Amino acid sequence: MADRVDDARERIWVSIFSTWDEGDFDNLVRLMRQFAEEIKADSVQATKDTI
Repeated sequence: MADRVDDARERIWVSIFSTWDEGDFDNLVRLMRQFAEEIKADSVQATKDTI
């Protein structure tokens, strides 16, 4: 079942991103990494604040 979900997810991503300019995709990746790092940093800070 998980493989079927992964396959469907991949088809959706390929369908969407096949029309994107490479620079736009690179910007999305950069911004998602920045977003993830901010969430990680906020989570670490929140943990420190509760200790």
